[in-house]
Amino acid sequence: MMMGDPPYRIAYVIGELGEGGVEYQLHELLRHLDRRRFAPGVFVLASGGWWVEPIRALGVPVEEIPRRGPADLRRLAPLRAALRRFAPHVLHTILWSGNSYGRLAALGLAIPVVIAAERVVMPHRAWQVVVERALDRVTDAYLVNCEAVAAWKVERERVAREKIEVIPNGIDLGRLPPFSLDRRAARLAAGLQRDRRLVAGVGRLDAQKDFPTFLRAAAMIAAEFPDVDFLVVGSARRSRPSPGASGSARASGSAGSGTTCPGCSRRPTSSRSPRSTRASRTWCSKRWRPARSRSRPTSGGAGSW
Repeated sequence: MMMGDPPYRIAYVIGELGEGGVEYQLHELLRHLDRRRFAPGVFVLASGGWWVEPIRALGVPVEEIPRRGPADLRRLAPLRAALRRFAPHVLHTILWSGNSYGRLAALGLAIPVVIAAERVVMPHRAWQVVVERALDRVTDAYLVNCEAVAAWKVERERVAREKIEVIPNGIDLGRLPPFSLDRRAARLAAGLQRDRRLVAGVGRLDAQKDFPTFLRAAAMIAAEFPDVDFLVVGSARRSRPSPGASGSARASGSAGSGTTCPGCSRRPTSSRSPRSTRASRTWCSKRWRPARSRSRPTSGGAGSW
């Protein structure tokens, strides 16, 4: 496959650049990319977003294509025009909306290499599976972050396993404090008893992450092991705060569980586990109220179009 001399232009297409893990991984990829060999450009299918300016600060151009609704097919035309101007050697699309719009917009543009990246396992509707299977014909490779996503794509979307490359998420340890196996000082600083066991859930405080399940499990475990504390660590999306973001930090359980996660030192309770009210405590590091709706997320993930 002839691609000419470097630097090779790489077009990254993503649904949005809100404050999420996938967007962080894209920023880190761009930050470490060898600019002598690659010239990146980012095309985002929504205006604004927490990561837009940090990515631009890396010297990477970001072209924002405004979204007028959750299923705005009018974005295909400006995205196609932008890709034609950029003339990438590699098209790297990310998550459902980026994967679908990016590959559709690239049809007929003779881009040498087309790569689609998937990072979560979320059930697709039947028509989404049809779209994915059709676009597989114009996709050279897939990038996923774990074997579970690879297995899901093989089973559900009938993607050939040899087209899938597993690259785990990376964290820049150089930006973190030195790691120590002695956790007592850190626990004391966080207001936790140093001799108790701790189970932590870390992630974006969003309905997609399903922290209520973590809290229901916490109540069940606390009923059997009273020396265990539970900690929820994360932050809500700051680019588009939810209406309940300023409310009390509560994550209500279901199916008979009354587990809650207030913002500070409240005990989890469960109708099945009365002893849990005397046992471990659950903390939440941020204020959060999960969405009441069971609908699919409207971010750039598997649920939006």
